[in-house]
Amino acid sequence: MSVVAVPQRKWYPRKTKLLRKQHGVTSDHGSSKTRWSVLPSVATVVATVATVAAVTHGARQMWIAGSHTGAVPTSQLAATLTANPYQPLMRVRMWGDTNAANQEFCVVSALSDRCDVIPSQEEFCVYVNTNDFYYRMSDMMGASRDSFPMTRVMSDPRYDGSLLRTLFSDDAFEHSDPPTRTDMLATAANAKQCEVYGDDTLLLHIRSGDSGWIDRAAARGEADAEADMGEGDDEKRFNKSKHDNVQRLGLIDANAIAGVMNYLDSTPQINRVIMRTTLHFGVPEPGDEGNDPDFASDSEHYGISGASLWGSNSMLRDIYNQIQARGKETWVTSNADADQDACEYAKACHFISPDGRGFSQLMTTLNQMLHRC
Repeated sequence: MSVVAVPQRKWYPRKTKLLRKQHGVTSDHGSSKTRWSVLPSVATVVATVATVAAVTHGARQMWIAGSHTGAVPTSQLAATLTANPYQPLMRVRMWGDTNAANQEFCVVSALSDRCDVIPSQEEFCVYVNTNDFYYRMSDMMGASRDSFPMTRVMSDPRYDGSLLRTLFSDDAFEHSDPPTRTDMLATAANAKQCEVYGDDTLLLHIRSGDSGWIDRAAARGEADAEADMGEGDDEKRFNKSKHDNVQRLGLIDANAIAGVMNYLDSTPQINRVIMRTTLHFGVPEPGDEGNDPDFASDSEHYGISGASLWGSNSMLRDIYNQIQARGKETWVTSNADADQDACEYAKACHFISPDGRGFSQLMTTLNQMLHRC
């Protein structure tokens, strides 16, 4: 089995920022901790919870009674997701306008240890990879075993049995060219057990997090405006570099979303779309900062922020609304395990990853090799 080589990127991550402890997320658990300055009475707590629940329910009922025509019925099951180290959770509501009832969850301090998925009420949860510097599948396909991220993958117990550790444990993989490595990854993914989605379902991978829509769209506009400005050659080169870097962020823009909708329109047998995302911020964990060559710049300019979280939420909501408008059953899912995602992406009958970056390209190649219909 042979494939076209997937273009490789450098192993170190794109521009992101470390999630720091002062934001309310601890490095031990990667989750939000709410602290009362004065311990409230039980009656106060009960009354507060009841008030919040009533206000939220009332806001949703007003939304349903207004312009919203109601969601397409869903078979997605309710679930409770729990956080992992450096993988807290963010709630995403797919009902309501852009208002405080939704935006309150899209701040760093609101990331949580536990999140209830309630599809019947259009309330979902997504994992946030706050320090996703190591297990970078597409980047590692072009890396060596002695690169820093791979030394971590090869030694950290959390990666026992993972696809990358298994592959890099084989000397033949270490010394193979990119096409052969892709073939070996495909063989390993094919052997893995996972859900296989058939001809009635589109599995839609959506990159989010450090390419959050609103935040990055604003950055792109600023870079475009500056690209041809500057009094001297040095300033013009700096602005051009900034412009090029923003252009590489792989935004899922209106054209990319239109492509997904065109695919749905041309494939009428699809009646369900499973949106899959995990917010990605690719800086190292505390103590490993020195192993990111661009850490100072990355953490200052391209990190996790309320704007990136809110931008990702807005992007997901826009895609969700457009799919719903086409009468498709729409799931919103998030997986803490990159290997499980890779297996499902590879074997799905219909798969799209519209951002076009390295992981997107790699998963598209695997799906071309392994899809089952």
